[in-house]
Amino acid sequence: MAKKFSVATLLQELKRVLESSEFGLAAAAVLMFSGGMALAQALSMRKTNDRKTNDGLKLARTRRRITRLVMRLLANPLPIPEDAPDVAYLYHQMDTNVDSLVEGAISLMQKYPTMPFIVSNVDNSRLKQGIDNGFSGAGLLLEKLRLAGIQGPKISLVEWDYAKFPMIHTLAEAQLVVPYLRQHDHLSVVVVATPFHLPRAAMTLASVAWKGEHPSLHVYTYPGPALDWEEVASHSQGMQNTRYSFLDSEMDRVERYMAQGDLLPPAALESRFAKPKLRDNSSIASVMSRRHA
Repeated sequence: MAKKFSVATLLQELKRVLESSEFGLAAAAVLMFSGGMALAQALSMRKTNDRKTNDGLKLARTRRRITRLVMRLLANPLPIPEDAPDVAYLYHQMDTNVDSLVEGAISLMQKYPTMPFIVSNVDNSRLKQGIDNGFSGAGLLLEKLRLAGIQGPKISLVEWDYAKFPMIHTLAEAQLVVPYLRQHDHLSVVVVATPFHLPRAAMTLASVAWKGEHPSLHVYTYPGPALDWEEVASHSQGMQNTRYSFLDSEMDRVERYMAQGDLLPPAALESRFAKPKLRDNSSIASVMSRRHA
């Protein structure tokens, strides 16, 4: 195996040889050139390794913060009934996962009897790019909610903009719902979704709001009950696999959407998912004054 030299050792060896009487000037020149090339290569490799190490550490820190945020969003405490959030938004799920959403809504209704629910009124058959593998849209969700006693004035429908949003996805729902929340002066919302989808859903809605659409909005989270992780289910991206396998794709999307700017960075999201008392009270007071005008 070839002996490995550090940069310092290489310089010392080069100096020793050049000072030796065993070599003539020509040989010394060749050796100096070769040594210089080796030194340049060694320095370049060290810079590359340092850059890879720094990139790896940065990625590890980002993933640690994302993991910490995900754990918080899955177990974020809700306020007491006297301080009930203004509304809850039910993020659309595939048909195989709707029961989790409905059970979550039932639990929230028991905790906050007067809090209304918001549903995006989307018809999959009217979407230009509909979902083929088991998505009924608002129809199935509303029927299951009705059977659970959640209907009439308890539900506010946000009509889907089929021209603006030819397909349904997490970001499109947020871009549709957040302006509705602002227009109706809702200062707080509970995002409800299945456990594997909830973190990304909440991050997406919060990012749309806090990047300018509704900066004073406080976002709570509430996961529906966990369904069988090993059961084969459908994903809106076309996958058919166990729910447990969806966790990888969800985490991949969080990283990718943060990198492309659809989601705020972890540090920004962490700071904004704090308690409402940490929000900008001046912006809240502005909305409250409009309510009572």
